[in-house]
Formats: sequence, structure tokens, C-alpha cells
Amino acid sequence: MRKLIMGIVEFREKMLPQYAEKFSKLALTQKPDALFITCSDSRVVPDLLASTHPGDLFTMRNVGNLIPPATTEGVSTGDLSEASAIEYSVLVLKVANIVVCGRSECGAMKAMYTRSAKLKAPNLDK
Repeated sequence: MRKLIMGIVEFREKMLPQYAEKFSKLALTQKPDALFITCSDSRVVPDLLASTHPGDLFTMRNVGNLIPPATTEGVSTGDLSEASAIEYSVLVLKVANIVVCGRSECGAMKAMYTRSAKLKAPNLDK
């Protein structure tokens, strides 16, 4: 937790002044280029991977970047969070592109593929 707090302090002291003008504009409106759907995995950092800046991506993250299917009437069969993010980004923000960013060794995809609810923790000692 200390690392997190110190990172916030460092950002406020060193980076925020560089972004002050950008953030003041973003506080009023946003016009992202894309909806970027990706996994919640802490190793996936959308803005770093895409070399983007605040306001460039409207990002939706969840386990395995899964989107529940919709009925023929267009109603989500799962949690409405994903459907709401997609609808908002397309209809309100008018994003031009939707990117679904997958990654290798995804535990959620492995579980779906093997139909196993039990996941093995990776061996990090290698």
C-alpha cells in the first residue's frame, strides 16, 4: 500500500503539472479514438501498450475481456456493465474503433477452454 500511496504523491508532484492543461480540457469532455476492451490482469497496461495518452482510449477491463452475448432484442444476457460501456462509447462518445485485446497465457481463457473452474497458480520460481 505504501508503494501505491508514494506513486500517487510522485504523480501529483512530478507528472500532474505536465498534464494540467490536458486534464482541464478532459474534465469538460472526452473524444477517445477507440473503445479498448482488455483483461483486468495487472500486467496488461492499455495506455502503455498502445502508446496513448489520457483521453485517447475509453477502456473497459474485466476478467478475460469477456462480453456476454445479447438476445435478438439486443439485451445483454449477463451483467449490464459491459453492454453499457459498449453502448456509451459507440452512441455517446462516437468512438471510431473497438479493440478487443487478448493475451497469451490468459487464465480465464484457459478455464473456458478446459471447462475447469479450478485454476492452477503459475510457478513463478522458474
